[in-house]
Amino acid sequence: MTSSKTAAAKFLTVPPNLALDFLVLFARFESSAKALGFFDDVNQTPKVSWSKVAVCIDEGFQAKKQSDKKLSQLVDWLLKEPPKKQVVVEGEASFQSRTPTGKSETEVLLQLVARIRNNLFHGNKGFIRSDAVRDEDLLTAGLDLIHHFSVSEGRFAARFEDVIS
Repeated sequence: MTSSKTAAAKFLTVPPNLALDFLVLFARFESSAKALGFFDDVNQTPKVSWSKVAVCIDEGFQAKKQSDKKLSQLVDWLLKEPPKKQVVVEGEASFQSRTPTGKSETEVLLQLVARIRNNLFHGNKGFIRSDAVRDEDLLTAGLDLIHHFSVSEGRFAARFEDVIS
């Protein structure tokens, strides 16, 4: 019998450890946001409010971006070439280029990282298909941004690093 790791890995176009790192750290980031109260109550289900997270981390993140040329270039690239969004067109699921709107650049970036996660988990990104060339770059960019977001504000950084509370 083939191990589940090998069975799953054969369907990926990205390194399995990259996909796992992204999913685990995104989940940690999202969990931290909820624990700090950055969510909306949607039918008694907490849904992360990226606008509330952005308000919390924007000042620290933007200061880091101003002093870090590599981060600034990453942000510019992701804003110019955002991950596509899965939408329904004429009854079919497809991907289209759509840049989210937000009150700040940080909020837009948070939404784009969430889209990377959604595409990987729900939208066939990272899996074998003809247009998969950007998937690894997007996951790597998402991981870099999660790191920078998570250290941009003291309470957020402490919560993100807290193993279990």
